[in-house]
Amino acid sequence: MLTAHSKKLPFAEIENSNLFEFSTEDYTLVLAGYPVLRAFTVSSDSDIWVEVYLQIDITKRIIFFSKINEKQNKKLKALKWEVSMVDDLFRKTPDIYIKNLEGFFNTIPADISLAVMKYPDSHWQLIKAINFIGKDILSVMSTNPTLAYVIINMEKINSSFISYNEIELLKKMILTKHKKILGLCGFPGTEQVVKIFSKIDPGIISIKDMIRFRNLLIMKSETTKRALKILTFAKIINKNLFNLLLYHTPLINLVSNKVIYELVSSKSFVENKAKLKRIHLVSNRLKINIPEIKSLGSINKVYEKLLKTVEIKKRNKKTFPTPPIEDNYCITAICDKKDLNSWSKQQQNCIRDYARKIYSGHSYFYRVKNNLEEATLEIKIKNTKIAMGSLLGVCNSNVSIELRKMVNDWFKVSKKDQNVKKRSKKIFQNYHY
Repeated sequence: MLTAHSKKLPFAEIENSNLFEFSTEDYTLVLAGYPVLRAFTVSSDSDIWVEVYLQIDITKRIIFFSKINEKQNKKLKALKWEVSMVDDLFRKTPDIYIKNLEGFFNTIPADISLAVMKYPDSHWQLIKAINFIGKDILSVMSTNPTLAYVIINMEKINSSFISYNEIELLKKMILTKHKKILGLCGFPGTEQVVKIFSKIDPGIISIKDMIRFRNLLIMKSETTKRALKILTFAKIINKNLFNLLLYHTPLINLVSNKVIYELVSSKSFVENKAKLKRIHLVSNRLKINIPEIKSLGSINKVYEKLLKTVEIKKRNKKTFPTPPIEDNYCITAICDKKDLNSWSKQQQNCIRDYARKIYSGHSYFYRVKNNLEEATLEIKIKNTKIAMGSLLGVCNSNVSIELRKMVNDWFKVSKKDQNVKKRSKKIFQNYHY
C-alpha cells in the first residue's frame, strides 16, 4: 500500500538524528528509525514523496520492498522503483548504505530485536505492533511466542474483533488472560489450547496458517478431537506436524498417534506423507477399507497391497477410466458405476444415466464436500481438452460462493499442472492409479 503526500516533506517533524537517507541519481529513500518506523521515497524528477511499506529482517539486517503491481504503477507514474532498488543503492553507494543501514537497525532496542528474530514474518510490522501494544507483549513472546504472534495479528486473524480500538482492554489482558485472548481471536479459549500454543515453533507460523489452525480447532468433529489429542501429547509441534494437521488433515485417520509422532520426526516425512495421501485418495475414490497403520514400516506394505487391489479391479473392469484431473481431500472422482448410482441417489440428480459418457471419455464426475455442503461436479473432455461442466448441489440446487471458489481454484491449479506435464491422448485409455 502506498500513500502519496504533498510537496511538504512528510518527515519534517521527525528528528534528523532518527532519519537515514539513501540516494542515487534516480531516487532518494528516507528511513525513520525506531520508534517511528516509517519510510519515504521520491524519484529525482519529481517532488512527490511517497510513503512505502518496507519489510525488514533483523537477523540478516536487511531491508526489502514488496513489488508494486501494475495498477499502482499507473497511479504513481512519477515514481518508478522496483525490488532491485536496495541492490542499486548498495552497488552505487556501498559505504554510505552500510553506515546508514547499521544506524537504522541500531535504533531498535536490543530486547525487541531479540524477541522478533524468532518469527519468519517481516519484522517491520511486528516491531510497530510491539511499540503500539506496549512492552508487556515481550514477556508473552518469551514464554509463549505463538500466542504473542496471535495477539499482535489479532485483527488479521479475527477481523470481527478490532483489537486496536480496544487497546487498553488488550493491554490489561496480555499478561494474565490468555484463554480470553484466544477466545477473542476465535480459538477455543481453554488452558489446553494455551499449552498447545506454547509448543508450536514460532519459526513455522504465518497468519494464513493460524487462521487455518483456528478453523480446524473450532470444527465440531471427531477429526478435531483427534487433532487436539495429537497436539496435546506432542513434545514439540514442528513444521511437519503442523503441515500434516493443517493441510493433510484426513491422513491422521489412517495411522495411530505413535506413527504420527514417528512420521513427523523422520527424514522420510515427505515420501511417506505422499504415500499416505495416495492411499487415502485411492481408497476413498474406490471405497476400499484401509486398516489403521500401526507402524511407520507398514506404510509401504499397505501401499503395495492397495495397488494390487486396484489392479484386480482394473482387470475385472469394475472401474471407470482414469480421472482426467487428480482429486484431493474435498473433491473425489467417482470411479465406478456403483458409486455413480449411489451418489446420484444421494444427491437426487440424474448422473446415473451418464456412465456411457464416462466410459467413452467425454465426461467425468466428482463428489464435492466442503464442511457440511455437498455437490456434484462434471468435467467435460473434448479432444483431450478439459473444461468445467456443471457444479450443482442436492436436487441440482445452486452451490455457495465459497464452494464454487474452492472448486475453481482446484481446477485452475490442476489444469496448469496438466499443461506442464503435457498429458497424452491415452489418458482415458489406461487404468493406472
